[in-house]
Amino acid sequence: MTSGQKQAAWGLAATLAAFGLGAWPFGVFPIRNPWVTLRRTRQRVFIDDGGRIEKGLPKRYRGILLRDLSKVSRQVTKTKRRQRRELAKLFPRSRGKFRNKEAAARELLAANPQLREFLDAHFGRDDERYLKWMRNGRRGPKPTGPYADGRLDGINYTWDLHGARAANTWTEAIYATLPSSGRWEELEERLPVLEEATGLSLELPPAAARLQTSRGDRERYAAGAEDELDDVYGRAREAAVMQTGGEGELEEAPF
Repeated sequence: MTSGQKQAAWGLAATLAAFGLGAWPFGVFPIRNPWVTLRRTRQRVFIDDGGRIEKGLPKRYRGILLRDLSKVSRQVTKTKRRQRRELAKLFPRSRGKFRNKEAAARELLAANPQLREFLDAHFGRDDERYLKWMRNGRRGPKPTGPYADGRLDGINYTWDLHGARAANTWTEAIYATLPSSGRWEELEERLPVLEEATGLSLELPPAAARLQTSRGDRERYAAGAEDELDDVYGRAREAAVMQTGGEGELEEAPF
């Protein structure tokens, strides 16, 4: 075939390609378009010669047969719903909030007798004035006293307490450690600052400790749930290999 004939043949191929056909010197045959559009979502998906998904969907779907997509999606949805029901039953959510800082301070001191002893040893008139101000709804300016204990610097610097907001007593330091949001779960990251300032090893109050344990259990369950979903996708990929390799039918697919 001369160069002119080749050019004419490829020109014909380009023309017919616009209509979904291909041309060679010895005949015309359909050209497979590797991109397909999903009916429900109108999403474009690239499939290989074996009908397996390569592009257009999240990585988890890669290698799954396009014709099995609906079945896999239904299985994933069913698994997620069951996991949500189990999660709600095993780990019921708690608001995890304390009523006010005074109540939270009592719980923190009850969980740490050594902190109570430390506070009693450093308690003075300025502490009394501060507590009275708090119990009166913090009306008026916050009472301030002489700043005499340099160990409070770490608390003031860490929580950006300057001027009238600075903690001048250990009672204030405890209240400053308690999160203003009222959420027990935030105390876990704030308590080490008070530990460093006082030199004491402190425990979380029971309400905060339960949340910490529950959060760890929830995270472990979530990790197992992700593994279960990965297994669904993995079995679908195995089924694709079996079917395209001629080793099994759809009914025998392991998912």
